[in-house]
Amino acid sequence: MKKTNEDLHADTNRLNIDVETKKDIYDIRDNVIKIGKKLVKVGRWLVEKTLWLASQYPRTTHGFILGAAISWLLASIPGAGLVLGPTLGTLALTVCVGAGALSDIWAKLNQSMGI
Repeated sequence: MKKTNEDLHADTNRLNIDVETKKDIYDIRDNVIKIGKKLVKVGRWLVEKTLWLASQYPRTTHGFILGAAISWLLASIPGAGLVLGPTLGTLALTVCVGAGALSDIWAKLNQSMGI
């Protein structure tokens, strides 16, 4: 299931995002870490898995992005963010991801039943 550089390039180009974000994805893809005497392409693995998850579970991915944004906004409120971020931010992330996951499950059930 390992993709070639051309496949990853094509998958990234199909995304509906701006060019700077695509460049950031390419930069992440090229990251490697050294473990012992071996180089591990951790960035490539991360990009492959993220693109696969986004294609298989699009509503869950959107829920995660929305929940993370709400959580970040709550945590960035001066003073109150110290309390709101960990409490309501976590709740918002959980609710958004859960709603996206349920929507993906219903869509896959309807698709398998031919509805």
